[in-house]
Amino acid sequence: MLKSFYLGVAASILLGCLPAYAQSTYGSILGNVTDASGAAVKGAKVRITQTNENASHDAETNTEGAYEFQNIDPGPYTVTVTAAGFRTFSASGVTLVARGRLRVDAALQVGEISQKIEVSSSAGVIATDTPSISSNLTVEKVLNLPSNVRGAGSTSPYAMLQTLPGVQADNGLGLSIQGGLPAQSESTVDGISITASTGNSPNRSMFLSVESISEIRVQGVGNTAEFGQPG
Repeated sequence: MLKSFYLGVAASILLGCLPAYAQSTYGSILGNVTDASGAAVKGAKVRITQTNENASHDAETNTEGAYEFQNIDPGPYTVTVTAAGFRTFSASGVTLVARGRLRVDAALQVGEISQKIEVSSSAGVIATDTPSISSNLTVEKVLNLPSNVRGAGSTSPYAMLQTLPGVQADNGLGLSIQGGLPAQSESTVDGISITASTGNSPNRSMFLSVESISEIRVQGVGNTAEFGQPG
């Protein structure tokens, strides 16, 4: 089974020394639905479909035209919005990363529901709903980056983390994230902490092999309160 690995930053030394509590790898998809004039569309039906599993979730927009799906699995999604008197809006090729907040806004055009407006997204999505700075490695990058992790007698992808923006390694391969100290971080696998109780460093023996990773994510600076430590 593919796994997700996460490494985050704590901005406080005192809080960074506290034991890290389990976090999930779930994320959120949210957005606003408006008409051509920019007015909110209340009661629009929104459906998101995880294309890998063909699993769907449904919701309706509130009085402000907003919707949000919380605690959903990461992966590629299609977002479809329908409302009486408007053409169907469909956005495909959008990807939710682990612990991410993906915004998909829909501007509806007047017409029949049978008519469809399709938006395809292949570029990276700019996160505007959280101040945190993050980067990630997909399973393709984990497997295809020219890194010889086995050369040091290990199958762990830990050393690959230093290739991500904002990550610097010291001589002992302790990782500084967005300028923080190596001890000011927490590490989790599938939302379960693997941070050692002494030294507040990751327990590297609990890292999965490169073939078992679905995503590696590093996040720091403006982490929200849900992670138990400010960024």
